[in-house]
Amino acid sequence: MIMMMGAVTATAALVMSLPATTAHAVQERAAVPQVVPMGVAVSVLPVAAEDRNGYQRTSFRHWNAGENPGDGCNTRQEVLIQGAIEAPEVGPGCTLIGGVWWSYYDDQRVTPAGALDIDHMIPLAEAWGSQQVIPLYHPVWARTDPTDIAFADRHAAHGNFRNWARLTAHTLTALEPTGRSHPDQEVLRWAFSRLGSWRG
Repeated sequence: MIMMMGAVTATAALVMSLPATTAHAVQERAAVPQVVPMGVAVSVLPVAAEDRNGYQRTSFRHWNAGENPGDGCNTRQEVLIQGAIEAPEVGPGCTLIGGVWWSYYDDQRVTPAGALDIDHMIPLAEAWGSQQVIPLYHPVWARTDPTDIAFADRHAAHGNFRNWARLTAHTLTALEPTGRSHPDQEVLRWAFSRLGSWRG
């Protein structure tokens, strides 16, 4: 106990005798992280109104050409082919003939393909919002052209912050030897390739 009191007194004397900036640095290093319940941590996060300025549903084409634009199948058709429990026959122009799908919503088999709706995993409005949020997420994105951020979200991140974290790490790795402060689409394509899901 006496040794501890002596150490505390010596530390206090040391901090008081150092220049103000050094004393402040010593106090910062001595700070111990706090562990608090999740509810408390979440309650101190700042909350702001959602900003949808600029978002228009009509800015997004309904279906794109899919992963392989040359096969004639759009994204909807690709999703239907991959999700079938009994594969449809794929006719000219990627016309789907037959096939059976399972509806998880009402626990039933569904046929034909036209009876199914394909929804976005991430609502388009949220994906649009990520273009507004991502520049605040990491400084590398703050300096990146918004069209490149949209490109990265569309091809790799898909509005998912876990994907953005991985993409950020690979982007920083790609930028390090170049000395550049932000990526272009060439750097982004390399970063996508590190994610394992890019077929550029």
